[in-house]
Amino acid sequence: MPADSYCIDTNVVMDLGRVYPRDVFPGVWESIETLVVEGRAVIPREVLDELERHDPDAYEWAKGLDDFVVEPDDHEIAIVAEIAENHPDWVQGRKNAADPFVVANASGHGRIVVTHERRRGPGVLDHNLGIPNVADEYDLECISLQELARREQWQFKR
Repeated sequence: MPADSYCIDTNVVMDLGRVYPRDVFPGVWESIETLVVEGRAVIPREVLDELERHDPDAYEWAKGLDDFVVEPDDHEIAIVAEIAENHPDWVQGRKNAADPFVVANASGHGRIVVTHERRRGPGVLDHNLGIPNVADEYDLECISLQELARREQWQFKR
């Protein structure tokens, strides 16, 4: 069975520094970097753009990892256009700007979405959607960083 691959949302990368600082949790960082080296974890360029605006340290780390940042291909751009048509108010200016690209990348490449966003209840307005709501429309699985660690069987011991 082939190993899973992952498309990582902005909030997960930002939480690395906030929740899992590298000086305390180096194994978490090294494990993610290993996934990147193996070609099993990516972020869309739009996630990098959000990191540049909101978290300079996370931006520098992500930018420095070879093959972590990916450009959207034509198929992904078509998915983003479809998402925009179906949910015209989801992206508002820069708010949620990377989210459709996370969904499109995962859908276009058979990846699992890693996000800390939660599914919102039925009837939620577009501007309040979470990635899991839209990911459901593409039969994508969304997991947290903790679930990623469990699936990859990461264990950090002293």
